[in-house]
Amino acid sequence: MQTTPVLFLLSLPAIVWGRCNIPAYFHGDWYSRESGTDIKTLVNADKWDSNEDETQLECVDIFIHSNPGLQQDGDNVTMLMVKTGGTNLNTCYMCVDVLWRTPNILQYRQEDCITARSGSQISLNDSCKSMNPWYGLPSIDVTFTMFKQSLEKINCVTTFEGVYQFSYEVDTGGGGICNHPDSQIKACQEPGSQYVDNDVFVMTYRKCLDVSTSKNEQIRYQCMGSWFAVRSGIGYTYAAVADTVEQDTREKFKCMMTLKNQKDANNQIRWVMSRFPDCTSLSGVYRGPLKLVLTRSKSISCLPVLNARLSSPSTQDRDVNYVCMDIEPRNERFLQLKVGVPFRVDLRELEDPGLLFRANCETLADTSDILLDKYPISI
Repeated sequence: MQTTPVLFLLSLPAIVWGRCNIPAYFHGDWYSRESGTDIKTLVNADKWDSNEDETQLECVDIFIHSNPGLQQDGDNVTMLMVKTGGTNLNTCYMCVDVLWRTPNILQYRQEDCITARSGSQISLNDSCKSMNPWYGLPSIDVTFTMFKQSLEKINCVTTFEGVYQFSYEVDTGGGGICNHPDSQIKACQEPGSQYVDNDVFVMTYRKCLDVSTSKNEQIRYQCMGSWFAVRSGIGYTYAAVADTVEQDTREKFKCMMTLKNQKDANNQIRWVMSRFPDCTSLSGVYRGPLKLVLTRSKSISCLPVLNARLSSPSTQDRDVNYVCMDIEPRNERFLQLKVGVPFRVDLRELEDPGLLFRANCETLADTSDILLDKYPISI
């Protein structure tokens, strides 16, 4: 009996080899709080190194998504990454979507592990759901937020500008709303300042005797930038801040959310703030761990006459800031202020105010047109 040879063809899944470079605007040391766990991640040109199970991912392939109409310094990307270690059949591949928000904030989603043993074809286009137009990039409520630990300086003007009185309500403890007249946010821009004044704002809480969750506390926050994102079909403005003195990382970083163009009869602005470094806890301007209602102050302004340290300089820090001002009447009701660039003065120089004035303010008249165009303030 004659036998006929049979040829078996074994189809193996396609494995992607090679490496790609992670964009430079993702590099750095990052912190995130994920499902109650503190995660620290170090990102460089080709590795995404996390302390979660000592996971180290290497970039295999990358796709940069277009951002039509958006002018920003970073892009949203989808990366196919491989978990280091393992054999050809059990090597773990993961799809990672990264949303660039600010130089200090990233949001990302990591999909489940894919292995050759699963029989799937492994490639960026075939394995990553965000490459499918039906899915697209993840929404903010399914991402983890990463806060950069080595902060880059960002002007606070995109978050707060001016002086506000605010009421606040903590969502736990049942204390109610504290609306103390001296609870205040002060975010004053110093025109042309090269100092930290433009990067921070001060938030002063005052205690209400009838509200158990209220407190007396002053916090200096560094601005980490703001961004726009859609949640549940509504476009919100988000911001992130860092407590400048807090050592506990879980308490240091906060996420905030507001809605632009709020139509309030009293011109009040609602914000919500997270308790921990988690933006998904904010689901609307009425729903968040800390609810704030801001009212622009009518009695206190941000006129950059002098640095706040001038009023009570310490013996250890003898430097204060001054500006030169030219006051001109516009009509019976208004004055026009021409404000110069702040300059730093040692208190010992105040012994001769006339000399200080002549050395720094006489040139204001020569450049008043420029200063007027850049820093007009009406009172």
